Amino acid sequence: MSLHGAFPIISFLHVPGKMSKPLWLMLGTAFAIEPPVSVPNVTLLLTAKHTFLPWLYVDAADKVKIPEEFRKSRYVIGKLYDPRTLGTTPLVSEEVGIASIHPTLDAALLVAQQRGEEKIAFTKRLTLNYEVGPTTTAEIVGFRGEGQLGELDTLDSNLLEKLPVEERNKLLKLMENVEGRHVETRTSVEIVTPEGMCRGLTAKDRCFHGMSGAPLISEDRCVGLLYGKHPQYRENYGFVPLPLLEVWIKENAMRLAKQEASG
Repeated sequence: MSLHGAFPIISFLHVPGKMSKPLWLMLGTAFAIEPPVSVPNVTLLLTAKHTFLPWLYVDAADKVKIPEEFRKSRYVIGKLYDPRTLGTTPLVSEEVGIASIHPTLDAALLVAQQRGEEKIAFTKRLTLNYEVGPTTTAEIVGFRGEGQLGELDTLDSNLLEKLPVEERNKLLKLMENVEGRHVETRTSVEIVTPEGMCRGLTAKDRCFHGMSGAPLISEDRCVGLLYGKHPQYRENYGFVPLPLLEVWIKENAMRLAKQEASG
């Protein structure tokens, strides 16, 4: 359970018959939402699209070490983790599926089936606020990677080549098993422009790898979806404003509700 509806997630690439085990792609954050229409037996979650399709956002797509024919959303699976079990044994997780990828924005809608056998209780679902003012302050509640994992620029295709050999080997060892290596992190921000830019209120208010997909929460409602550093102003952070997602969320919620009703 998460008091703010936010959960740590990891995306994995798995191509049946071609890979002996899934390859982890990205750490991220997802959060359960209160859907505009009731969807029986399903919990809907929002997250960042690049967590599941990172090859769309890397600085040099030709350097991605994943064969182009494997770069398909159908080969990507997600695991969502119970925050209360981070750093413990057993680590409790649930598989989540991709319901929809936004065609232009860095947003994805996930589904977690609720059939009575799930291990994680989604008792908190964030209400979505589609009216974001220019002077709003908000709190980002997400899950950064533990230690050095939280400092990675995972969309830099030359990341490993830039590191000294000893540091590179240490990082590669750390990256062999990243499950459970999340730390809940809260960052207070001021929304600079409602079109999608915010900044930390203090020097300590920073965002890290693993927090992409986290909600911007103001007055206990979600006003935006964090995706990372702002592309033009790198000292600030970029987010997808909820008004830009309203129609997309509603259309997909209605589609899923119809599917569930038809069995």
